[in-house]
This record gives sequence, C-alpha cells and structure tokens, in this order.
Amino acid sequence: MKKRLLLFTGCLMLVTYTLRAQDVVKATAGSITAVLNGAVLYVNGGINLDNASLLKNDGTITVARPGAGAADFTDNTSTTYAYGNGKFVFTGTGTQSVTSVNQFERIDVDDAGLNLLSNITAANWYLKTGKVNTGVFFAAARSTAANAVQADPANTNFANSWFNGYLRRFISPVTVNNYKFPVGDASKVNMAEMDNLIADPLTVVNYVTASFGPKPG
Repeated sequence: MKKRLLLFTGCLMLVTYTLRAQDVVKATAGSITAVLNGAVLYVNGGINLDNASLLKNDGTITVARPGAGAADFTDNTSTTYAYGNGKFVFTGTGTQSVTSVNQFERIDVDDAGLNLLSNITAANWYLKTGKVNTGVFFAAARSTAANAVQADPANTNFANSWFNGYLRRFISPVTVNNYKFPVGDASKVNMAEMDNLIADPLTVVNYVTASFGPKPG
C-alpha cells in the first residue's frame, strides 16, 4: 500500500522517519509526499527520498540546519520528474548538500554554502548568503528569463552568494537581451554578463555554461 503525506493550505501535517542522525524526514519506496499550494514543510534536519518514492511540492519546503549535525537533501530517484511549482529553501548556520536527478522550480540559498553532489536543475535560483559549490557538476537555471538567477536585496552584486563552479543558463536571445552569470571561486564572485543579444541573437544555442578560473599562462 502506498503511503501519502499531504500538507494542506493553512495547516501542517508532518510525518517523520529516522534513517541516520541527520535525516529527519525519510520517504520510503512507494510513498508519496505532497506539499500543497500555500503550505509549508519546515524540516530541522535532512530529507532522504528512496528510489520509487514521489515528492510533489507546490508550496515551500525549508531544509534547515540550525546548528551541529547535517541537514542535506538526498533524492535517490532514478527516473526523472518535476517536483512541482513550489520552492525549496536551504538555510542554516552550516553547509548543506543536495543531490537529485529531478527538476526543482526554485531553490533559495541562505546558509554557509550549498554543495552539489549531482547536476542540479531549477527553473529559478534565489541567492541570499552562501556559495553554491558545484564541484565537477553544474547548477542549471532552466528558465530563460533574465531574472532566473536572482540576488536577494541583501546580496548586492552577488557579493555574499554566488556559484563557485559551473553555472548553466538556458537562453532565449531573440527575446531576452541580457543574462548575468554570477560565477567565481571560493573567495569572491567574478561576474560575467552577456549583453545586447537581441540586436544580433545567437542561433542554434540553447544554453551557455560559465565558470571562472585563472587565465592560462
């Protein structure tokens, strides 16, 4: 029998499972977890999803690390699907990690650093504090809107939060004139920008992947 966790607007229903010390919510194979529009799921710790489980998020899921211990998001799904129209917020005083083959609608970063353990695709990224450390993977912004990668007002010019590694942006140069790539290294951001695209749009280009590194030689 499939297990189902529903979060309705205005109320909070939370079922927790124990996997390891850092996992507060675990979805087992065959289970369905749904966060409905307007609902909030706040987790003080990690979320772990077994293969063949399903997570539907049309509200807000906050993965918080308030202190010691880990608070990571690990999805072991092998078949790709979209989580829904909601947002995932990574927040806390320490670093966190995320791994998933599935598509996020929006990821908010407000912690000491978000480490990618796989390629992570979201329609929109909202950066407040903490570097997004991609390692050998990439962070992808699936939306072609200019503001698909956005800085919080407290993150002026992406000085407090940026992509340390590879940022892939899907583009629509016929309709969008400007794209920002807030990429850098472990210590600072080095903004790259594509401008004046509409006047002479690129052709047969769906996305651009940017990263920062020392000049050869």
